[in-house]
Amino acid sequence: MLEAIHEVEQLLCETPSAPVPLQTHKQMAQRLQLTEETLRNWERNGLYKIERNRQNRRQYYERDYQKLLMIRTLRSAHFSIAAILHLFEQLDNFTPGVDIKNLLNKPKFTQYFLYVTDQLELNLRKAMTDVTEIKQRLSSLIASTHA
Repeated sequence: MLEAIHEVEQLLCETPSAPVPLQTHKQMAQRLQLTEETLRNWERNGLYKIERNRQNRRQYYERDYQKLLMIRTLRSAHFSIAAILHLFEQLDNFTPGVDIKNLLNKPKFTQYFLYVTDQLELNLRKAMTDVTEIKQRLSSLIASTHA
Protein backbone atom coordinates (compact mmCIF):
# COMPACT_ATOMS: atom_id res chain seq x y z
CA MET A 1 0.00 0.00 0.00
CA LEU A 2 2.82 2.44 0.82
CA GLU A 3 4.32 1.78 -2.60
CA ALA A 4 1.01 2.68 -4.25
CA ILE A 5 0.82 5.89 -2.20
CA HIS A 6 4.36 6.83 -3.20
CA GLU A 7 3.62 6.22 -6.90
CA VAL A 8 0.45 8.33 -6.75
CA GLU A 9 2.30 11.17 -5.01
CA GLN A 10 4.96 11.15 -7.74
CA LEU A 11 2.37 11.13 -10.52
CA LEU A 12 0.56 14.08 -8.95
CA CYS A 13 3.75 16.12 -8.69
CA GLU A 14 4.84 15.59 -12.29
CA THR A 15 4.47 18.50 -14.67
CA PRO A 16 1.83 17.64 -17.27
CA SER A 17 3.09 17.45 -20.82
CA ALA A 18 1.47 19.29 -23.71
CA PRO A 19 -1.92 17.83 -24.66
CA VAL A 20 -1.05 15.76 -27.69
CA PRO A 21 -3.50 13.00 -28.47
CA LEU A 22 -3.80 10.44 -29.56
CA GLN A 23 -3.98 7.04 -28.43
CA THR A 24 -6.94 4.93 -29.21
CA HIS A 25 -8.88 3.05 -26.61
CA LYS A 26 -7.12 -0.15 -27.67
CA GLN A 27 -3.66 1.45 -27.59
CA MET A 28 -4.27 2.86 -24.11
CA ALA A 29 -5.42 -0.51 -22.82
CA GLN A 30 -2.31 -2.13 -24.26
CA ARG A 31 -0.04 0.56 -22.83
CA LEU A 32 -1.53 0.05 -19.35
CA GLN A 33 -1.63 -3.74 -19.78
CA LEU A 34 -5.36 -3.77 -19.11
CA THR A 35 -8.37 -4.95 -21.06
CA GLU A 36 -10.46 -2.46 -22.99
CA GLU A 37 -13.44 -3.54 -20.87
CA THR A 38 -11.57 -2.55 -17.70
CA LEU A 39 -11.12 0.97 -19.07
CA ARG A 40 -14.80 1.14 -20.06
CA ASN A 41 -15.79 -0.06 -16.59
CA TRP A 42 -13.69 2.61 -14.89
CA GLU A 43 -15.20 5.23 -17.19
CA ARG A 44 -18.78 4.02 -16.47
CA ASN A 45 -18.05 4.16 -12.74
CA GLY A 46 -16.89 7.77 -12.95
CA LEU A 47 -13.20 7.25 -12.20
CA TYR A 48 -12.27 9.31 -15.25
CA LYS A 49 -13.85 11.19 -18.13
CA ILE A 50 -12.51 10.95 -21.64
CA GLU A 51 -12.81 13.34 -24.56
CA ARG A 52 -14.32 12.07 -27.77
CA ASN A 53 -13.73 13.14 -31.35
CA ARG A 54 -16.36 13.94 -33.99
CA GLN A 55 -16.81 10.23 -34.70
CA ASN A 56 -17.50 9.71 -30.96
CA ARG A 57 -14.26 7.78 -30.50
CA ARG A 58 -12.31 8.13 -27.31
CA GLN A 59 -9.20 10.33 -27.51
CA TYR A 60 -6.56 9.65 -24.89
CA TYR A 61 -3.95 12.21 -23.95
CA GLU A 62 -0.89 11.84 -21.75
CA ARG A 63 -2.83 13.34 -18.80
CA ASP A 64 -5.39 10.54 -19.24
CA TYR A 65 -2.58 7.99 -19.12
CA GLN A 66 -1.31 9.50 -15.86
CA LYS A 67 -4.73 9.30 -14.22
CA LEU A 68 -5.36 5.78 -15.48
CA LEU A 69 -1.94 4.77 -14.19
CA MET A 70 -2.93 6.07 -10.75
CA ILE A 71 -6.20 4.13 -10.90
CA ARG A 72 -4.41 0.96 -11.99
CA THR A 73 -1.88 1.34 -9.17
CA LEU A 74 -4.59 1.85 -6.55
CA ARG A 75 -6.74 -1.00 -7.88
CA SER A 76 -3.75 -3.35 -7.86
CA ALA A 77 -3.32 -2.42 -4.17
CA HIS A 78 -6.97 -3.56 -3.68
CA PHE A 79 -8.52 -0.11 -3.29
CA SER A 80 -12.21 -0.16 -4.13
CA ILE A 81 -13.68 2.02 -6.86
CA ALA A 82 -15.62 3.91 -4.17
CA ALA A 83 -12.40 4.55 -2.23
CA ILE A 84 -10.62 5.79 -5.35
CA LEU A 85 -13.54 8.11 -6.17
CA HIS A 86 -13.36 9.50 -2.63
CA LEU A 87 -9.61 9.97 -2.94
CA PHE A 88 -10.03 11.81 -6.26
CA GLU A 89 -12.62 14.09 -4.66
CA GLN A 90 -10.04 14.95 -2.00
CA LEU A 91 -7.29 15.38 -4.61
CA ASP A 92 -9.28 17.90 -6.64
CA ASN A 93 -7.74 20.50 -4.33
CA PHE A 94 -4.34 18.78 -4.25
CA THR A 95 -1.24 20.88 -4.01
CA PRO A 96 2.23 19.36 -4.30
CA GLY A 97 3.63 18.53 -0.91
CA VAL A 98 0.31 17.48 0.62
CA ASP A 99 0.74 14.18 2.41
CA ILE A 100 -1.57 11.67 0.74
CA LYS A 101 -1.17 9.35 3.74
CA ASN A 102 -3.12 11.92 5.80
CA LEU A 103 -5.96 11.75 3.27
CA LEU A 104 -5.89 7.97 3.43
CA ASN A 105 -6.07 7.98 7.22
CA LYS A 106 -9.40 9.80 7.26
CA PRO A 107 -12.18 7.60 8.70
CA LYS A 108 -14.24 7.37 5.50
CA PHE A 109 -11.29 6.20 3.41
CA THR A 110 -10.05 3.83 6.13
CA GLN A 111 -13.50 2.19 6.25
CA TYR A 112 -13.44 1.62 2.48
CA PHE A 113 -9.97 0.12 2.65
CA LEU A 114 -10.73 -2.10 5.65
CA TYR A 115 -13.88 -3.41 3.95
CA VAL A 116 -11.91 -4.33 0.83
CA THR A 117 -9.16 -5.93 2.89
CA ASP A 118 -11.70 -7.92 4.92
CA GLN A 119 -13.37 -9.16 1.73
CA LEU A 120 -9.99 -10.14 0.29
CA GLU A 121 -9.16 -12.10 3.46
CA LEU A 122 -12.54 -13.89 3.37
CA ASN A 123 -12.07 -14.82 -0.27
CA LEU A 124 -8.56 -16.12 0.39
CA ARG A 125 -9.78 -18.23 3.32
CA LYS A 126 -12.55 -19.68 1.15
CA ALA A 127 -10.07 -20.44 -1.63
CA MET A 128 -7.77 -22.20 0.83
CA THR A 129 -10.68 -24.30 2.12
CA ASP A 130 -11.63 -25.18 -1.46
CA VAL A 131 -8.04 -26.19 -2.26
CA THR A 132 -7.91 -28.42 0.83
CA GLU A 133 -11.18 -30.08 -0.19
CA ILE A 134 -9.93 -30.65 -3.74
CA LYS A 135 -6.71 -32.18 -2.44
CA GLN A 136 -8.70 -34.55 -0.22
CA ARG A 137 -10.95 -35.61 -3.11
CA LEU A 138 -7.95 -36.18 -5.36
CA SER A 139 -6.28 -38.28 -2.66
CA SER A 140 -9.46 -40.34 -2.33
CA LEU A 141 -9.66 -40.87 -6.09
CA ILE A 142 -6.01 -41.90 -6.28
CA ALA A 143 -6.46 -44.29 -3.33
CA SER A 144 -9.57 -45.86 -4.89
CA THR A 145 -7.83 -46.42 -8.24
CA HIS A 146 -4.93 -48.19 -6.52
CA ALA A 147 -7.20 -50.41 -4.44
